[in-house]
Amino acid sequence: MSDTVGRVMVADDDPDLRECYRLWLGESYDVVTVADGDTALDRLDETVDVLVLDREMPGSNGETVARNVAAGPFEPAVLMISGVEPDVDLLDIPVDEYLTKPVDRDAVLSAVERVGVVTQFQSELQELFALASRAATLESAVDQARLDDCGEYARLLSRLREKRSAVDDALDRATNVESWQTTFEATLTGPESDPSQSSAARQ
Repeated sequence: MSDTVGRVMVADDDPDLRECYRLWLGESYDVVTVADGDTALDRLDETVDVLVLDREMPGSNGETVARNVAAGPFEPAVLMISGVEPDVDLLDIPVDEYLTKPVDRDAVLSAVERVGVVTQFQSELQELFALASRAATLESAVDQARLDDCGEYARLLSRLREKRSAVDDALDRATNVESWQTTFEATLTGPESDPSQSSAARQ
């Protein structure tokens, strides 16, 4: 299982596509599938790391779900996979990445990994800032000799170094140029013709 993303929720009203995504992603992630946007919102909780959304679904469509997620208490990364070609209205949809169908296995896996890394980076960065702020406050208010003898302060500095390393690692992964370029080109051109590719992903 990926060390970046644990659980992925897939919301798509096409049962063949749901099964296709489940098989592709199930090799690396814990996958939950739902058939519509309303069920996705009902079942969304803090355990969901990435939400994969179809744009056009009965009831609450992907756009509505994405906006509700952005305004809600949970913060999964949101990947939209749609047969609708993106236009300027995409600027108003709060998603982390948008893929246009048809898609293949590699494009979906890469996109899920990528948005998961970005989400992890944001979380790691927030914790890094909190640790750094705590250390700076102590250093400005407490005599350095006292801090040098304080075990809690030493542990704080150790945690700060670890978190800084984790942030650097997450940033390196989030800015992998080759990965971004590959998915960008796949999004524009679609997957090459491959007789082994599931027909479901071409719908």
